[in-house]
Amino acid sequence: MARALRWQDPIGRQTIQQITKKLIPDWRDGLRPVQEDLVSAILDGDDVLCCTATGDGKSAAFFIPILALNEYNTHKSLYTIGLPSRVSEPVGIIITPTKGLASNIVLELGSMNFTAFAYCRESLAEARRNGRKLDNEIAGCTKWQVVCVDPEHLKSEEWRNIADSPVFRSRLLYAAMDEAHLINEWGAEFRVDFKTVGLFLRGRLPSSISVVGLSATLAPGKDTEAVCASLGLFHGCYRMIRRTNERPNIQISVQILTHGLAGYEFPDLLPFLASGRKAIIHFQSLPTLFRCYVYLWRIQPSTANKLRRVRMYHSLCPPAYNEKTIQLIDGDPRCQIILATIAFSNGINARSLLDSISLAPAKTLDILVQDKGRLARVPDALGRGIILVSKTTLTLAEKRIKSLSNPLPLLPTKKSKGGRKSKTANSMNSAMAQFLTESHCYIAFLNKHYQNPPLSTSSLDCIAANRALPCSLCLQRSEQNLDFPAPPDTPRFPPLAAPDSSSKPANSSSKSRLTRDERKLAKKHLQKFGTRLQQLEHKRGRFLEHPRSLFLPSSIQSTLLDKMLSISSLSDLQSTVHTWRHRDSHCMSLYQVILEIQTEIGVDRDEAREARNAAARAKRREKRKAEETEDDEEEADEDGEDDASENDEMDVSRNPSKKAKHTPLDDLTNTTKTRKKPEPQRSAALIAQEYGPGYKTRVRR
Repeated sequence: MARALRWQDPIGRQTIQQITKKLIPDWRDGLRPVQEDLVSAILDGDDVLCCTATGDGKSAAFFIPILALNEYNTHKSLYTIGLPSRVSEPVGIIITPTKGLASNIVLELGSMNFTAFAYCRESLAEARRNGRKLDNEIAGCTKWQVVCVDPEHLKSEEWRNIADSPVFRSRLLYAAMDEAHLINEWGAEFRVDFKTVGLFLRGRLPSSISVVGLSATLAPGKDTEAVCASLGLFHGCYRMIRRTNERPNIQISVQILTHGLAGYEFPDLLPFLASGRKAIIHFQSLPTLFRCYVYLWRIQPSTANKLRRVRMYHSLCPPAYNEKTIQLIDGDPRCQIILATIAFSNGINARSLLDSISLAPAKTLDILVQDKGRLARVPDALGRGIILVSKTTLTLAEKRIKSLSNPLPLLPTKKSKGGRKSKTANSMNSAMAQFLTESHCYIAFLNKHYQNPPLSTSSLDCIAANRALPCSLCLQRSEQNLDFPAPPDTPRFPPLAAPDSSSKPANSSSKSRLTRDERKLAKKHLQKFGTRLQQLEHKRGRFLEHPRSLFLPSSIQSTLLDKMLSISSLSDLQSTVHTWRHRDSHCMSLYQVILEIQTEIGVDRDEAREARNAAARAKRREKRKAEETEDDEEEADEDGEDDASENDEMDVSRNPSKKAKHTPLDDLTNTTKTRKKPEPQRSAALIAQEYGPGYKTRVRR
């Protein structure tokens, strides 16, 4: 008996491509290989776990299977006969972690003329106000082809009624869990209902549907095993699709913060925002986000449209405002910056974003990779993922790595004076600590962590693998100079000028001046920059007749060395080198070099200060030990003197002619001191009588 045809067979895959090109003319090349694998498995009714990079087209699994099945069932004569037709007029469920992601999916599917609905608190409230019953509408399968719902609502009575509906059960094609890695990350404590998604899918829905898990940051090993166990994906009973999650068009850069995050100024952001590229800034807390928003508001000119250029995206914003933010960043050239929390990190698709700046690293490595995955969705676009880290965070990461090699029982987390839990090395995610302490290549570390195939090449550093955008560690070794220009159609934004520090009185303390060794180090960096600048200009065919000394003259170098530690913003540098002929074209690159010099000098000074403090502490300990030794000797001498005085007193009592010794502070008397005899110990009855009544009690008869 001949085997029945399957959609995963070559003829079935060819049919899927044929239908896709017919129904979506803009997709001239059809589906990508990973999309084809995913769609064909869903059409065959197989359970699938797909792990691939952000921007690889995983969302095609939400609508292509339904489109293909509807087209095949309607026009079977046009295609190969015998493929599984499954159900007529199929529908699907997408379980989303956030309502922002659900709204984004509905918006994208709507652009493909596909009906979708986000089942969330706001839509429920609106339906109740209008007297509608959403559970009946969803169960009837008459309005929407795809419904997005969060894990918390799956426990409600409405969804139990939907799952029991015969019409819904007969037409359900798949149930997809988007961002499946959050089952482990959020299901542990933050949102425990993520752990119960598999119970609903396996216990309430028909066994004939395809259960789909999608993620870009699900590491192999115990993380994948935990997700499979939660979704009921058992070995040999599901299709595993794992591809690399590396994004070759995104550069990963880790830089040290020069300013703290507890204040109201964030000058470390200005060099990246000054380019005019559309950027998203990720924050770990809302208070820091609000302070940064106020800072960016203050440094914009009064004539600028401040509400248009900078937008916020977080869970406290109304859903309509967040949706408008995504529309503006893609459609409005004057909208440049988004300040976002983790609500933007998972699955949100904004195609025009080019820069991602993490102001302090994310809590986990998965969130960090998701943050950077929002970038460069447009073909030929170059993204830049920047992680700004404080020295304290790097120290905690190093301590965390040491604790992994020497495990000790975890101590309870200490609380600060304000009642908040203080940061400790044990509280840092181990994978994030390993990433921050990586000293060879960040991209190679990520590829090893996620086991991105093929490991023979993905585990190499950027230089050996010949990556077009090397990470910041490999960039230092290669001495390349990457340029990230804004797109040609980018409007000219008003400059973000930090408060001018030239009006402040100059600080003449030694902290603002370079030592002789620091000056030599800084001069060496500036000379290297001049050499790179000469090579770059000569490669462009400009200033070929100029010697190297004219690209960064010695007078400019001397001025920079004198004011090296007082330059805190790009405007400070521009005013300092106003006579430099390359100021307009290369001032940003020079500012990056100055930040590196300041960071290196700051690290060296901190290490020297720690060494001095350690030496001072050791000296104090030695001094205390010496004092304790002297005290012990004095006590021994005093004990000896006491014994001698007792003997003298006994001699005086026997021989009155012998004089007793006195200390300088004793009163001189002619009488010999005698010891008092200790009072005899009294009984408890006698002591109790003292506390009793002072009169005789009357005896009652």
